[in-house]
Amino acid sequence: MTGRICLVAAALVAAAGLTAGQPRPPVTAADLERGSVERRLGVLVEILDIPAARRPPAMWAAIRREAVRMLDERRHPERLASVDESEVHGMYAAGLVRALGELHDPTAIPTLIDYSGSTRYARDALIEFGDVAVPALIATVRAGRDDVGQVGGAISILGRLLEANGAGATGLADDHRRALVELAEELLGPKFTANGYDWVIARLALATGRADLRAQVEELATSREAWIRRGIDVSSFSLVDAQRSLRILLDKSPKR
Repeated sequence: MTGRICLVAAALVAAAGLTAGQPRPPVTAADLERGSVERRLGVLVEILDIPAARRPPAMWAAIRREAVRMLDERRHPERLASVDESEVHGMYAAGLVRALGELHDPTAIPTLIDYSGSTRYARDALIEFGDVAVPALIATVRAGRDDVGQVGGAISILGRLLEANGAGATGLADDHRRALVELAEELLGPKFTANGYDWVIARLALATGRADLRAQVEELATSREAWIRRGIDVSSFSLVDAQRSLRILLDKSPKR
């Protein structure tokens, strides 16, 4: 880990092309789109120090383009030569998402959703959008494309929004809340999957407050047959661990 920290520290210095004692010229939008990822990471660190309201439109446009470009890299991890390179690229992508979230522009929602399975910056930004993000999140889940973990991220966010709505913290439109209940029914039933998303599906189902959906989660937490009945190959993963996670979730989600 120490070696990787040193690598990133060196990247931040080398990225800006600076040496000790030299004045630092202000970063520009063009600086973010040239040079190695290590250099761009250094530029991004400086951009993040600029208050969001003072970043010019050209800088926001460059952040958007770079975020989309890094998504393409996430879809092709075989292009990265080493673990260290992958880590630096991951840090750079997460920083871009952090910056993009500070834009507070609904047109950024699709890109943020694509990052929702990999960084909390995307998830937190989408939670802030609240009801505005719900249609796109539902569409992502229903579309089924999951090459960068966006389906699991979207379900997780929808569960959090529905929980907050139940606690009175967010105001979901009635039609959006109904759509989330319908989605929970689908995901807990014929579309149930054990590819790591069983927990977020269960969380969404419990957030509806529906007793019948809670009963289905309780059955999944205790019954092997409940998984088999949904077409799940229980030999392909640790059912014991999955059920333990569901029981913990149920304990943390009291009946309404």
